[in-house]
Parts: sequence; C-alpha cells; structure tokens
Amino acid sequence: MYLKRVLTIAVAGLCISTISTAQTSTGSEIKKADVNFTEVADYSAAHPLPFKRRLPFDESTETEPVDQPEPDPSSVHLINRSAARAISTGVTPEYLPVSAAPADTFESTKSNGEDIPPDTHGDVNPDYLVTVINSSIHVQNRHGGNVSLADINTFWTPVLPAGTAPFDPKIIYDPNYKRWVLVTDAVNQTTMATSTILIAVSETCNPKGTWHQYAVPVDPTGASWLDFPNIGMNSKWVTITGNMFANTRGGATGAVVYVFNYASLMSGSGAPFTKFSETSSFTLCPAVTYDVTQQNMFLLEVGNSGRGQLHLWKITGPVGTPVIASVGNPATTQHWQNSGPGGNDFAPQLGTTNLIDAGDDRITRVTYRNNYLWCAHTVFLPATGTATWCSIMWWQIDTLANPVQNGMINDPLTPGFFMYPSLAVNANNDVLIGFSDLSSLIYPSCAYALHLHTDPSDSMRPYVVYRNGQTNYFQNFGSGKDRWGDYSAACVDPINNIDFWTIQETVPASPLNYWDTWWAYIKLSVGTPGLGASNNPVDANFNDTIKFNGIIPAGTVATWNFNGGTAVPPGTGTGNQLVQWSTTGWKIITLTDSVPGCTVTYTDSILVSASAAVKPVATISAQDIQVAPNPNNGTFDILFTKPVSDAVIVKLLDMQGRVVYADQFTVVNNSVPITTNNLPPGVYLASITVNGSVITQKITIASR
Repeated sequence: MYLKRVLTIAVAGLCISTISTAQTSTGSEIKKADVNFTEVADYSAAHPLPFKRRLPFDESTETEPVDQPEPDPSSVHLINRSAARAISTGVTPEYLPVSAAPADTFESTKSNGEDIPPDTHGDVNPDYLVTVINSSIHVQNRHGGNVSLADINTFWTPVLPAGTAPFDPKIIYDPNYKRWVLVTDAVNQTTMATSTILIAVSETCNPKGTWHQYAVPVDPTGASWLDFPNIGMNSKWVTITGNMFANTRGGATGAVVYVFNYASLMSGSGAPFTKFSETSSFTLCPAVTYDVTQQNMFLLEVGNSGRGQLHLWKITGPVGTPVIASVGNPATTQHWQNSGPGGNDFAPQLGTTNLIDAGDDRITRVTYRNNYLWCAHTVFLPATGTATWCSIMWWQIDTLANPVQNGMINDPLTPGFFMYPSLAVNANNDVLIGFSDLSSLIYPSCAYALHLHTDPSDSMRPYVVYRNGQTNYFQNFGSGKDRWGDYSAACVDPINNIDFWTIQETVPASPLNYWDTWWAYIKLSVGTPGLGASNNPVDANFNDTIKFNGIIPAGTVATWNFNGGTAVPPGTGTGNQLVQWSTTGWKIITLTDSVPGCTVTYTDSILVSASAAVKPVATISAQDIQVAPNPNNGTFDILFTKPVSDAVIVKLLDMQGRVVYADQFTVVNNSVPITTNNLPPGVYLASITVNGSVITQKITIASR
C-alpha cells in the first residue's frame, strides 16, 4: 500500500516526495552484438522465413491488478477547473474549427497473416520513418516510399535467446543525440521461460546502418516473465518498464523499471542498469524527454480509475545510482472504468456483430516537453455500472503532480469507441492525439484530433478520419479474442518541432480479415520547415534575420549558404543570422548540420525586392484591387485602379493558413495574370503585397 511504501508530505502547497522502498538490484546484459540493418534487410528478402501463425497470448488469466488503494489525501492533486461539467459530457467549446487536414497519408506495413495484433509503433527523423510491428521493421522515406524492410526475428538473431520470439516492439527517435532506440521483449511462448528485454540503439541517425544490440535477462530464476514494455529517455538514461507475471500464469505481480546508462548503450560498450520492482504498480510509463536540461526521469501510471487518479513517479540521482520516489497522484473529477465488461471484445463495427478488443486504460506513452508531462489513455464509460462505450482522456501535468489540463475525446451519443491513443506535443504546446475510431456505423478507421495552444483549456478540436477502414475485421487465430492495437504512435517532426506524424491501424479491402497500418503527416508550420525569416520579402541592402527553429545537438557542425547574401556573423553557428542581399530576386538559403554519419539540410526561400524607399508610391487599399473572374477555375487577373510603382508579390493561402502559391510580378496595363497549377476547388486568401501595403482578398476556385 502507498501509506506503507511511500511517505508523501505536503508542505506549504508543495509536494515533497521521499524515496520508495522498492526492491532494487543492478545488472548488465548477458549478450551484445552489432548488426547492420541493410544487411539484415537484404538477408530477410533473400531468405524469407516460412509462414507460421503466432498465436496471441492468452491474456484471460493475466488480469490487471485492482485499483491501487486510496493514497494519503495530501498526495492527491485534484484539477482546479470550473468547467468540470464540460469534460464529463464531452462537449467541445463552441466555434472551434475541425482539426487540420493531413498534408499527406500513406500505407506503411500490411499484415502478412502471421501476427495479431500488430502492436503498431513508429517514429520519424529528418530523413526517414521507421515502423515497427510484431513481424517486421520497416524503413520508409518521408513520402511513403519503401526503403528497407527486415524481419524482426532475423534482426534480433545475434542476441535472441534460443527458443524465444520477440514481441511488443516500440521505437523512439532522439533528436538531441540523433539516435534511434528500439525495444522488444522476448519469451518462450509455450513455457514462458527465458524472458528477456532486447534493446538496440542505432550508431548514427541513419536507421539503415549499424545498431548496437543487447539482451538483458528479466528473471535469472526463470520463474516469471515480463510483458508490455514501455520506453522513455532523457539525456542520462534510457528507461524501460514492464509488467511481471508468474510463468504459471495468473495476475500481474507488479511492475519493474530498468534504468540504463544511455551513454553506454550508444557507445556499444554495454547495458548496465539499475532495476526497481514496484509490487503495487501496473504499466508504469517513463517519459520521452525532449528538454535536454531535464535531468530527472518521470513515470506515470493509472492509479485508481474509480477515483480518477494517476500516479506520478520520479527517478533522480547520478547516472549509475538512480533513486525512485513517488511524487503524488494527479486527479480529475471525471472517473472511469479500466476496461469493458469482463475484458471481453467490446467495440462494434459496421456490417458484423463481431466486436473488437478495446484493451484497457493503461498509459503507453508519456512526453516531457516545455516543463510539463503529457499523456493520453482509453477510459471506459460510464464510470459506474456496465461500461457501454470507450473514450480518450488526455492530461497535462506539472512535475509536482498538479494537473494543468485534462480533456476528453468523447461521443456518448452515437456512441463512438475511441481507443489505443498516442499523444505528441510540439514546441508550441500544441497537442495531437492519434487513435482508432470505431462504431456500429463505420469500419475500423485511423483518426486524430488537435488541441492548439491557443484553444480553450481542456478542449479538443473535432477529429479527422485520415484513413477509412475498407471493411470489417475478425481475426483471432482461435484464441477467442478479436485483437486490435495494442497501441499506436504519434510524434513531432524533428525538422521543426512543430509538425506532427501519427501511425494507426486500419483494415484493407483485401485480403479479408487482415490489418493494415497508415501514416498521416499533419503540417502546422507555415513555410518550409526548419528555417524562417523575419521579413519575407525583404528589401535589397536591408538586413533580414534568418532563424533556425529546429534542434541541433552539441558537437554539430553548422554550415549556411545565403545564395549571394552577406551575413554578420558570417554564417557560423545555429544562432540568428543577420543577412542582406544587394541583388533582387528569389534567394534559396540552406543550413546543413553534420555529425559523424549524419548530414541534414534545411532550406527556405527569401524574396529580395527593390527598396521601396527609392520611389514615391501611391497608397493602395482593398478598394483599389479587383479579382476577376471570382469565382474562377484557377486562372484569373488581379486588376489595380491606381498606379503600381514596384513589383507585386502574390501569395495564396489555404484555409489552414498554408502558403500554396507564391510569385512575383511586374504590373502591365494595371493587371497581373495568375494561373495556378493543381489547386483543388475551394476558398483561398490572396495576400497581395503592392506599394508597401499587404492587401487580402478572398478567392474562390470553383472548378477546373
């Protein structure tokens, strides 16, 4: 119980955590190896493994522990929110627009008929997307093109214990160290013996190159095994957690936390760890920490669904001697149940009476960014009686366990079944939640919803379905459960720390009863990611500030090219660059950052205009400009009723604020002809820069 295990004292409104009495041990890997991913992929293609269906684990006896006992009241931090009633009904604040449409979507990896569920996960770096599922590791370019595909069993062969198979893969990309970190667990799926954690860290940012692999034994006595690993990292540690079960089956016996020396993993020298065992915990989830100054590791778990409580933990101390402590219990007024009735298949789908497994309320991803912790999880509602639908709850929490925001994606009327969420938060504190969308009216589909930092607290914009399921799904390999999930992934684009990606599970049209996985790219940034100018256009011989908005870790060599511009200082470092050009026209600027094994180039374009100060100009307003015809088919004229003394710059922006067309013109006969290419029908805003003024006009492209 908490009161026996952790003493938490509240002093003057602050939460002071004390060290947990969790069982602690240390150790290291039993086997390590280096593998080249491209070689593994080539071997997998040349030597495909024979078809073999792998039965999903029978989880009917692996029961989740009952809700944790009520903690000391001084450790409970109830959200202070006057609008608590809104969250319980799922009502979105009025007038919030729908979440931004995806800039791109494409298929990642489709079922080969061997594994259910896929356990969909992935991440992105400036060059590649990597998807991991129970059967494979798939590298794609950022437009969905296939780069490399490796069988996951073959990938782990150098360190995989005999008679075991890997499962539950998860991967993260660390933009600070520019490394990929992959974890799976492995076990003999008949005897449940030889339970092992498998860890791989890429040698560079290139996932096609060398990976350092490690095998870490879970229980040297062979009496128990680990399930459902979660992964987190900061600048000091890679932290991996899991739930422990006896080999004889039965309920969980607690959770374990492995804290690895990150520098050692990256160097290939070994995997020394400190292990904490928390017998009252279940699915502790460590934070993926993007703030390099945060030296502590935070973990969250669901504490008590019936009381609306989470449980926050913190790991502190030197790299080799970490200490774990309880911080407190974030709480909300909205309570929930931790699963559907009896843990049976729960979510309906169109065209069949077969239900789909909706999992439970565990947390599978925690993000630490901008001094806050963020997470999302499935909740089953109503909170009492028989649960009849499931929704998504999301949290923003400070490091003292105080909830800052707590919202829901909820549709009790249809009802909608929203499950297996993943949350990402960008540099602006915008939030994206990706999830599976099911109901009796649709096939299982991929969806996401956005909360922008300018939106009302706790709110979530109406969601977007970016990939509709093509048919219904039932596949259990005789196990009794129509498995789905068990999780998904959402991530922030490291090019600019603004845009989002998410990968979710859906159903293809064929083969029947196969699953599929799809990526979505959601672009929130304006202009080309990575670089930005304080003025665009800029007058010739006037200074312009060029700013890099991405992450460049220490030790990176940064090289700028200003396309004929002169910089002060002369294009060094990654700080703001003061640049001016003596000639007019479009200028392509680039920033190339390099570390051993990795080179990334960011680009942007700047329009340099003749200085308006050298010419007298007429003041032009919206009444002096006419667009004709309007509506149009994408070809139209901009007409001026006053003299134009300089070049005219025309930009078209879509309703998401994205620039979809830009060009510079010389006015002839008081007119500028515009011909757009491949813009879909819709309403656009024309931003017209003329005689030093910026005029906005609405333009409708009706058809082509």
